[in-house]
Amino acid sequence: MKCRKVFTTEDGVRNIVWFGSYGKNQDGTAKFVGEVNNEKPYSFDDNGKHENYSIEQQGVCDDLMQRLNLIKGELWYNVQKGLPLFDKVKQKGFIDSYVIQTVLELNDVMNIISFDSTIENNHYYKCNFKVLTVYGELLLENFINEYI
Repeated sequence: MKCRKVFTTEDGVRNIVWFGSYGKNQDGTAKFVGEVNNEKPYSFDDNGKHENYSIEQQGVCDDLMQRLNLIKGELWYNVQKGLPLFDKVKQKGFIDSYVIQTVLELNDVMNIISFDSTIENNHYYKCNFKVLTVYGELLLENFINEYI
């Protein structure tokens, strides 16, 4: 599996990496994943290449995170994809079934080993699960932690 890399900053903000960078610094320069090595071409990470993709187990994790954090209507080329949110209906079972279906649809996921979720204060959905992938077991704790 190969997926766009997700980079989490020290303060917990998740960013998708495009062309080796995940945003801009205050001075307008690009923020790169990893250490910048000015002796390498284009001063990218230590391998001298763009750090755009994650692979295998990390690829599965990044792919799931991107799919499960998508709100229905956000994806301009497929507005039907994503978690449908309703103002008055916040049923845990409905959200759980969407999450489970999305996880099992991923090609490299073979099975869900364990699954636990809660809704706190009627608005905060949290989910932890362990899946069996073609690369082995993958534990995703506090993976989905969304305000609904």
